[in-house]
Amino acid sequence: DHGIPLGNGLCGGLLWGAGNTVNLSLDRGDLWDLRVPPPFTEPDWNYKTMEELAQSGNMKRIHQMFDDPYEQVAYPTKLPAGRLVLSFPPGEAVTSFSLDARKAEAEAVMGTRQLRVFFSATEPVALVRITGPTPRVALKIPSGVDKLGYPAALRGDETVQGIRSVWMLQTAADGLRYAVVVSYPLAAGNLENEATTFAIAIVSNRDISRQGGADPVALGKQRNAEALQKGYESLFAAHVSWWKQFWSISDVQVPDAGVQRQYVLDKYFYGSASRPGAPPMSLQGVWTADEGGLPPWKGDYHNDLNTQMTYLAAPEAGLFAAEQSFLDFNWRLLPRYERFAQTFYGVPGAIVPGVEALDGAPLGGWPQYSFSPTMSAW
Repeated sequence: DHGIPLGNGLCGGLLWGAGNTVNLSLDRGDLWDLRVPPPFTEPDWNYKTMEELAQSGNMKRIHQMFDDPYEQVAYPTKLPAGRLVLSFPPGEAVTSFSLDARKAEAEAVMGTRQLRVFFSATEPVALVRITGPTPRVALKIPSGVDKLGYPAALRGDETVQGIRSVWMLQTAADGLRYAVVVSYPLAAGNLENEATTFAIAIVSNRDISRQGGADPVALGKQRNAEALQKGYESLFAAHVSWWKQFWSISDVQVPDAGVQRQYVLDKYFYGSASRPGAPPMSLQGVWTADEGGLPPWKGDYHNDLNTQMTYLAAPEAGLFAAEQSFLDFNWRLLPRYERFAQTFYGVPGAIVPGVEALDGAPLGGWPQYSFSPTMSAW
C-alpha cells in the first residue's frame, strides 16, 4: 500500500523494499480471469427470484445465489502480473524512496548508488537504471494464482548477443497467456562508476493478436531489445515530454502543503493509470496489492461511488483523455448492459452492474449494492 506507484495506463508497478532488496511489483490492467461462477448460469438467477426470496425472508438462499459466489469462488478476478526482485550485496541497504510526479519517475537510494525507474508514456515497457555493479535478478510468481487451478508458470533464462533475458509465462483461463520479460546487457554494471539498464515488458496474447506472432515471450524480448537500443535517457526524454503536456492542461495551487500534495498525487493517478486504449481504473488501478494472493475485492469495478468518484474530477480538470478510458469502456459494454437489463431484470434499456468484471459481467456480492439497478443513472 505504501509503494511508489508508476504506470502508463495499461501497465503499472509499485517500487518498494528494505535492506538490500528492492522490489518492483508488476501489474497490467487487462489481465483477468473472466470465467462465470456456476450459480450465475442457473435459470432462476435473476432479480425476480431475489425479490421473491427477500419477501419470504429466505436470506440464506439469497446469499447462496447472489453473495456467496463473490466470496467463495475465486473468479472472475483481476490477475497480478508478478514481482521483479533486485538483490544487492550484503551490507548495502536502501535508505530512501521518492517519486517525481511531474516526470513520473521514481528513485531509490542505496548509499552512493542510485536506482531510477519509469513506465514509459510512449513505449510499452518500463525501464530501470542502477548505478554500480549489477544486482541479482529474480522474478517472483504470485502464489494466489494457485487458487485458480492454472498450470505452473514456465520460467526461462537466456543470453543472446550479450543481452540476458529472464521471463515467466503463465497460462490462465479461456486461452489467456501472459508473460513478464526482463532484459539487460551483461557487459554493463561491472564497475562502480557504470550503470545497468533493465527493460521490462508485460505481454499477453492480446498483444499478439494485434501484432501477429504467437509467443508473448518473444514479443516481450523484442520490445525490451528495442528499448535497450534506444537507451534510458532517450526514452525518458520522450516520456517527460508526454508528462509535461499532461501537467500543462490545468493546475491548482493552495497554501496548505498537505492538500497540495494530495492534489498532485491524485492528478498523477489519472496520468499514470487511465489512458485511451487501456482499461479504466478499477479498485486498485494498475497497482494490485502484492501480498502473494489475488487482488483485494478481485480488483473489480465497484460502480457504487468507487468508479464514479474516481473519475469525478477528470472533466473539471480538463483531463478528457484520462476520462475517455472510462467512457469508451462503458460505451463498448453497452450491448452487454442491455442484455443484463433484459435477462436479469426483465426490463428494456441498459443496466450497469454494481460490481463488474472487465467484460461487463456482474460479479455478485452483497446484493443491496451489487445488484442495485440505480448504478446506471450515475
